[in-house]
Amino acid sequence: MRLRPIRSTARLPTLWLQHPELAPPRRRANAAFVAGATLAGLHTRFPVHPECNARTKRGTPCKAPKVAGANRCRHHGGGRTLLRRARQTLATTRSRAVMAKCLWYLEKAHRNRIRRHLKAGERQLARREAEAQRAIAFVSQALREGWATTDLVARLYRAGDAVRPYRPQEVTCAAGAFLHSMSGGEPLLLRFAAFASELRVDENERYKAAAIIGLRLPEERDDPRNANEQVAYALASRSLLRRAGRVGR
Repeated sequence: MRLRPIRSTARLPTLWLQHPELAPPRRRANAAFVAGATLAGLHTRFPVHPECNARTKRGTPCKAPKVAGANRCRHHGGGRTLLRRARQTLATTRSRAVMAKCLWYLEKAHRNRIRRHLKAGERQLARREAEAQRAIAFVSQALREGWATTDLVARLYRAGDAVRPYRPQEVTCAAGAFLHSMSGGEPLLLRFAAFASELRVDENERYKAAAIIGLRLPEERDDPRNANEQVAYALASRSLLRRAGRVGR
């Protein structure tokens, strides 16, 4: 039932204002009417529903109604309950109107999810571009001061382009990380580790980038035996040690 809109108070005639004894008696609202008006929501925004009360960006409690079956509104976590209910209703109902409503709500949730991912990607890209700008400024400062040569910076950029050809921001950040480690007096291997961590390279790409920069990485000797052979060798060695201990006694 929709309530009638509240109209502004009518202006009283001037005669009634000048002579109140001539005015008719005013009607007073009884307690039942006042309670009904309060319950119907004439003085609040969302009256008949419990409020969400989640903290908003302004720091004020949220006044939106809670979702039935949840403790929050659809903006602060109650939307999951609505999605679950829409899926359940879609699996049980036969009404085309209800099915269309459920499908519309699920599609809207999917669009919102994609929009959130896109916004997160845009924020990450903007953050990475800001880091790249700071790295460019640091590289320029190093070249002006003279403690980094042009040949070294060119090798760094060439190595980054070789392993990450379509990510100029990451290449710039990697070069900045290498020079930052160099300014801190760290050894060459740690400088290259900072360079490789910015690019997120694997073993083959590490060796490729190191060769372009002119750095020779220590070769890691891998055991050719598999895990079962290693366990058997360890057990045999342990038994040999035990026997040697017994013989020594």
